[in-house]
Amino acid sequence: MSMTQADMEQADMAPPPGEPGTEEVMGEMEDERLAQMEAVAATAPQPEKPFSLPLVQKMVDEMNGFLSTVDPNISEIEFVPEGERIDGPLPPEVYVPFVLIMSFMAQFEGKGYEKYMMNPEEFINDAAVRKATAMLQMMQKDDQLIEDMKMVPGAEGEEMEEEIPEEELPPAEPMPGELDETDEALMAEL
Repeated sequence: MSMTQADMEQADMAPPPGEPGTEEVMGEMEDERLAQMEAVAATAPQPEKPFSLPLVQKMVDEMNGFLSTVDPNISEIEFVPEGERIDGPLPPEVYVPFVLIMSFMAQFEGKGYEKYMMNPEEFINDAAVRKATAMLQMMQKDDQLIEDMKMVPGAEGEEMEEEIPEEELPPAEPMPGELDETDEALMAEL
């Protein structure tokens, strides 16, 4: 049996037997990332009463504005509101990107950005949504913060997939300044 040129090329491109192919590895990485994002979404606190939808939409708009200021190539957060109130925790497409931003900010401990930090566990009422929106507005106007965020390795040019919840688990305690390897890898996806 003789091999054609196409057969030889296909054999060269295939992974050796017993080794996972690129598609399998990428699929496993995506599955792990999705699991991490689902775990973060599950930590969203129950609100005292339903959230006002216009307030949540304004917060999403401010997150999109901040992220596009840091990197114009970042995909926007897609939040499609339904009804007038959100009865239950903040939706994953809103909560998880905020957790990611706060975790990313924790890298700058000691640089004076603590004023922008907010523990995601505070999202129990509209006042917390207003506070987060105001902080995001201030963050957009802080040129030094924007420059620092642009300088973080892996932060620029990476696309953020916002159609699904974002990454990593927030700490049970108020946001510490240290990130582990998983946190840093996830932050690089911003």
